[in-house]
Order: sequence, then C-alpha cells, then structure tokens
Amino acid sequence: MGAYMSSSQPDLDSMDLYAILEVSENASAEEIKRAYRKKALVHHPDKNPNDVEAATKRFNRVSEAYETLSDTNRRSDYDTTRQFKFEPQPSVKPPTPFAPPGAWNEEIRGTTGPTKSWSEWLFGSPSPGRYSRSRFKLERYAANNQDRGEGISLLTLYEFCGSLTSYGLYSMDTSMYQDVDNFFACLAHDEELWHSTSAHWERGYPRFGAANSPWMLDDWDPDSGPLPLEVAPFYTFWTTFKTLKTFEWVAPYQCGPSPSAREERLCRKANRPYRAEMRAAYDGTIQELVKALKRLDPRYQRFLASRHRKQAEQAAEGAARPRHVNVNKKKQKAKNKSKSKNKTTW
Repeated sequence: MGAYMSSSQPDLDSMDLYAILEVSENASAEEIKRAYRKKALVHHPDKNPNDVEAATKRFNRVSEAYETLSDTNRRSDYDTTRQFKFEPQPSVKPPTPFAPPGAWNEEIRGTTGPTKSWSEWLFGSPSPGRYSRSRFKLERYAANNQDRGEGISLLTLYEFCGSLTSYGLYSMDTSMYQDVDNFFACLAHDEELWHSTSAHWERGYPRFGAANSPWMLDDWDPDSGPLPLEVAPFYTFWTTFKTLKTFEWVAPYQCGPSPSAREERLCRKANRPYRAEMRAAYDGTIQELVKALKRLDPRYQRFLASRHRKQAEQAAEGAARPRHVNVNKKKQKAKNKSKSKNKTTW
C-alpha cells in the first residue's frame, strides 16, 4: 500500500505552502494548526512503513509549511516573496510598464532601462519636480530646519521617488544607500521637532545602513569587521510609520484678520478633514515607498535566500532522523524492561 500511495502523492517540494496544508491565504492560526495535524497523519513515516524515505521528505515539507505559516513574521516574509518563488521566472526579465522601475540586483544587468519612474510606478504620476540630494544631507538639513514646520512635504516625497530611477538598472549603486539613508534621517529630524520630549530621539530612529549591512545581527560575521547597523529595524519602523506633524499649514478655510473665538473654532473644524486627509496621504506615501524598497533590497533578498538554504539543510539533516530516533527509543525501552525484570524486590 505504501508503494502505491507514493506513486499518487503530489510533489510537495514544488507546491505553495498554503496549498500543501490546503488552507486559504487568509487562514487563521487555528485553521492552519488543524490542517497541519490532518496532513501530518497522512504523511508521517510511521503511517507509511513501505514508503519511509519519501514519506519523511513529505512530512518535513508539511512541517516546514506549518512552522512558516504559524509564525507571524515568517508568514509575512513568505507572503511578500511567494509570488516570485512559485511562478516560473526567466533569469533576465525586461521591465514592463507594470514592473518596478528600479532593482538593485545585478542579474538584470544589460536589460533595457526602466519604462516608468518610481513616482509613476507607486503613485500613477511622474515626479512634479526635481529632487536635490545635497539639500537632504542631515547636517545641512537640520541647520536649515530648527523649528516646527512643514519640513519634508508630500511634494518632496514625490520628487524623492522620482529621483530613484536615476540609479538605473545596471549596477548596485552604493550611493543609493547613502542617499536613502540621508533622506530618512531628515524625515526623522522632522518628527523629532514635533516630539514634546527628546526621549524618542535618544533611543534613535533606525537607519537604512550600507550595502554590506546585515538584515539582522544574527547574520553578522564577526570576522567581517566592526559591528554594523542591522537593516530589519529600519523597515519594521517605517512600514508602520505615523507622522506627528499636525499639518496646521493646510488651511483652505481662512479666518479674517481679527477673528472671534467662534470664527477660529469654525475655521479649525472646517480645516480638520483636509488636514486628516493630507496626514493620511503623507503616512501612506512613506509606507508604500518603504515597502517597495524592501521588496527590491538585495540585503533582504540575501536574507531570504540564506534562510531558505538553512531550512533546506535542516530538512535534509532531519530526513533520516525519525527512523534513527525510533530505533534508539525501542532499544532503550527493551533495555529498561530487561532491568525491571532482573531487579530484586525487598
């Protein structure tokens, strides 16, 4: 029966993790657990005595699916990359009008140039102006922006997105890391001006890092040099960013030169929805930009590749382990039984 089942079993190695457990992309933790138990009973080596080797591989793949989808962070990372992992992709794919306009991976060296700028890709319209990199070096920017105000505007965000296409597709330009790091340091400076205390600033906003920065410090090789900045905290912070700016300068309704208290109150009320809308657009623009950067960041791609490789190695090491462990348990059980029989009772 085991040999017969083996011939009819699907190739789990090539399947999406959700498909392996036969759950939807929106499955809850409880649904994933129930599905795992059901699949584990089908593919466990003990349930397939005539097909132990193949069953062990299937069981390890089912376990991998459960461990990934039951962990919130790992599931999020998997969801980000699954569309690329399980669909055939050519080694070199020219960008299309619907593809990201900039990628730092060297595999696309020699392809045609981007058909859209970042601002067009993310927001549907070209950059409305030209971005000045020199203006957004932290020391210079902080010296020119010492009081609460608009600071970096939504327009400036669009201009920054438009500037990213100039790095092109042909090399991993290390200056991009510096420019992105500078720009987000200036964004952080704006937010600090709106803090009532300096406690948050003392802790520091996470930085973007450099080309050789590890995704997490766990990936850092002590022999490679001094302790670097890890990248993951940057993305964790900025993908959930909420500005502290009040957007009080957004005021389509203006009071007269000498407004009464009632007139001021009515003006504030009338302007409130416009400020809320602008704040939401500001937060959303930053979050979408950072999500796009993460998807294309080669440091993130290296992290995913390294983790996938480690999981494959662990799965290979554990392939023969269940049988070996069961043999040892049986030997130990027989040994204990023999000792019990020979034991003298007083």
